[in-house]
Amino acid sequence: MQYRFRKPLAAVLCALTLCTCPFLVGCNDNKGNGASEPAETAYSPTVPDNPVSPDEKGEVLEAKVGDTVNYKDKVSATLDKVVELDNSSSSSGRVLLAEMTITNNSDANIDCTILTHFTAIQNGQKNVGIVRDLSASIFARRYYVTVGSDLMPFNTPIAPGETVKGYVYMRVPVPMDELVLSYIPYKYYSNDTVNYTITEEDLEHFTQPYAPPSNNENN
Repeated sequence: MQYRFRKPLAAVLCALTLCTCPFLVGCNDNKGNGASEPAETAYSPTVPDNPVSPDEKGEVLEAKVGDTVNYKDKVSATLDKVVELDNSSSSSGRVLLAEMTITNNSDANIDCTILTHFTAIQNGQKNVGIVRDLSASIFARRYYVTVGSDLMPFNTPIAPGETVKGYVYMRVPVPMDELVLSYIPYKYYSNDTVNYTITEEDLEHFTQPYAPPSNNENN
């Protein structure tokens, strides 16, 4: 299934800079691990001098797992699948990995970083657990090593004509009601979003053959 907007947005110029605040695990990690993501993921997208106001309403494209969304003929995005790491989930939340394919159909680089271009919405509340949990990040890495995949979280510009596969990790509250993964293709330039609804029936399940990370575990 494909969806289209009417007019293309201005292309996003991107730059690789180091973040000046905690990254990928958020500013409120209370897991006590003391670990951080490697330097190569410290990627911060370019913010224009006059970014769009967060109060400005954007258009919303509704989609589901498996749908390919064509955003204004500039970006196409597919939510390929969502995996729950069963024995990594607990009463504090469920660890989900959303695997996506994103293609840049424009003539300029576009930014795509897990911290700024994705958010989780549960029961109407934004930023529920997404990319703010260190243990979820570690579980994600272990999962992809276990299954022999080199898939990485989205944290790089996408060049014109390039297709990138990556994942978004999140720990969402229990129970998982009305969960939406929201992708913002042109963050800071537009509040338009592609909203993927994720249901229990959409989840693929995987049991990881190892214990949860300890407080002393380092990345």
